[in-house]
Amino acid sequence: MSPARAIASAADADGPRQAAARIAALPADADLLAATGEGLIERGAFEAAEVALERALGIDTDHYDALLAMAALHDRWGDPVSASACVTAAARARPVLAEEDPDPALPHVLRLRSVEGVRYGTSHSRQTGRWSLMFKGGHFSIRALVDREAINLHVANILGDNLLEAALPPADLALNTIADADKGRPGLEAAARFLAARPDLPVINHPEKVLLTSRDSNHRRLSGIEGAILPLTVRVSHGGRPRRLAADLEKMGFTYPYILRLAGTQTGISVVPVGSREQARRIFRMSAPDLIFHVIAFHDCRDEKGRFRKMRCFFIDGRFFPVACLGSDHWEIHSGDRYRIMDTDPELQAQERRWLDDPEGFLGTENMARLHAVRDIVGLDFFGIDFSLSKGELIIFEVNPAMRHNFDHADAFPYTRPHLERVSAAFHAMVIERCAGVRPLTV
Repeated sequence: MSPARAIASAADADGPRQAAARIAALPADADLLAATGEGLIERGAFEAAEVALERALGIDTDHYDALLAMAALHDRWGDPVSASACVTAAARARPVLAEEDPDPALPHVLRLRSVEGVRYGTSHSRQTGRWSLMFKGGHFSIRALVDREAINLHVANILGDNLLEAALPPADLALNTIADADKGRPGLEAAARFLAARPDLPVINHPEKVLLTSRDSNHRRLSGIEGAILPLTVRVSHGGRPRRLAADLEKMGFTYPYILRLAGTQTGISVVPVGSREQARRIFRMSAPDLIFHVIAFHDCRDEKGRFRKMRCFFIDGRFFPVACLGSDHWEIHSGDRYRIMDTDPELQAQERRWLDDPEGFLGTENMARLHAVRDIVGLDFFGIDFSLSKGELIIFEVNPAMRHNFDHADAFPYTRPHLERVSAAFHAMVIERCAGVRPLTV
């Protein structure tokens, strides 16, 4: 155990007053104090962590790790302004996190990450009982996509045009993980300017292409695919006239119910079904005039047994990978439905097996061709599609790279593991090939 971890463990065992005294007695070493604060957060001793982190920042106001850990505490305590200020200060202090001991035999990957419009916060593991620190929102995680032992990974914290003047490590490839065209717009635009200044640097998921994947943009771009249904989607704010907006949406073709969600949110956060003009007016009246919503037409996709389905696939370097087929008794389907419904329903599990093992047989040749038509228009190196089938028709809900890839459910649903492993292997192979100068697959 490291000294900082040992100190954190001992302080956690103390009461708050004794912990503060123990931390006050530590040497004036910002690195040690920051690591102690992180260790205390891991144990859920948040008040003691604050003492350690404040002392670290008193010694070094620009200490990167202490600033981020303090941001997580502010985020946890409901102070987003202070949390954002800490993240911004951290990015200014260290715009680039270069690999400390790079292996000259391995390729160099520069991960592009925006600190604008994202949070740095805590996440609790039910399995370990511990807390972890992480960036949240607007990006896709590469934890299960890239073998860290096979690359030198450098991280760029994009804040405005800071990379244009930053000292950069060598890079064989830029890996853009900014994934949300709404939340990540400032970072994507800055990343595009950076790459324009580095035209010889290969890139996975060029930010200019990601910028085109907002929900309303996808509706406009992809609705021309014959046989594919993309629910009518518009981007609106009421601008101080909530009554008029509610009526205008009806004139645009929206019928009740329709779906409201805040632009830039994922995983079902902020989703509200709207069942009447009165309800729409009430929601808009209670929201700020400049708050941006996506309004999405609702399609009832229940099968003959009254169940809803959501399928997901990835495209990686032009290749198709089935990922999941979730069944639920509710139209808003989440991965948690695996344990609420699917783990005791052999029929739904068998359905998912068929999808994973034979996606073309499951969808039909024409629907597979429609998914590949989406690929050709979107043109990203990595992205996902969420969709369903209704009476044989393909209904597409979401198309973007802001989708999680992990093995969280593989133990409970072991038939999914080989398919998840293929996704990881394909993404990693793409990274290594691009570093070696292999051109993208022509689609």
